[in-house]
Amino acid sequence: RVEGSCFLTAVYENWRWWLCESHFQEPIVVSGPFLSGLPLSDLSGSLRRRIPELRRHVVSGVEDAAIGFVTRNRESLFAGTPIVFFTRDAAAARLPNSTGVIEPINFARTIDLAIPLQPEVTEIDVVSGASARDRAYESAARAQLQPFASRLTFKYLSGLPLPELEGRLGSLPPTSVVFPLLVAQSVDGNFRPREINSRIPEIANRPVYGWHEDHLGDGFVGGSLLQLTPGLTLLAERAVRVLGGEAADSIDVA
Repeated sequence: RVEGSCFLTAVYENWRWWLCESHFQEPIVVSGPFLSGLPLSDLSGSLRRRIPELRRHVVSGVEDAAIGFVTRNRESLFAGTPIVFFTRDAAAARLPNSTGVIEPINFARTIDLAIPLQPEVTEIDVVSGASARDRAYESAARAQLQPFASRLTFKYLSGLPLPELEGRLGSLPPTSVVFPLLVAQSVDGNFRPREINSRIPEIANRPVYGWHEDHLGDGFVGGSLLQLTPGLTLLAERAVRVLGGEAADSIDVA
């Protein structure tokens, strides 16, 4: 374990635990709700007070909300500090003095699995949220799922208030299945991602397919499940190398 790190993560509490407990000693960690909800003056003041405690440091932006925050405030908060980023955006541009990991989600593989398992299905009800992160996931899914459009109808239930979402998912036709992407926030401002996402298999009257390892054994039928550890390992390895003195720009982006 090494000293000197500042992690700004998008949402995942398990990412924070894994990075902090497995690789880094006393890091500064700021999670997603604070990046968008905390006044910049409060957050920047807190970071300015704590960053000098580190003899050497690196800033890691995990997913787009955190990367955007770092980019917007780099000169005022992180001037001269190397960045180690993690993004799901396949088209992400590399920042100066940075390295990182680009790991897109393959949503199409889950649909490839569902078709032979349930050949009667003609409709996929895709559930998404209203936050910027939700919309980014939906945009990626729409592009990936377009090749299936000739044989399947995709209905996007995007950003619905929870009561409306419950009503829609509880009355789906028998030739449909449900494919949740991410619901970090509903259109009415509800920010309870764990509660909302875990309830989808309970309220849907049709099978629910997933794409994330957390969906295993949580009421989901199955899917091509993304594992977090490989990408996080690559991220942590790059942060450790930067803290060890390597120039961020000299380290390849995975």
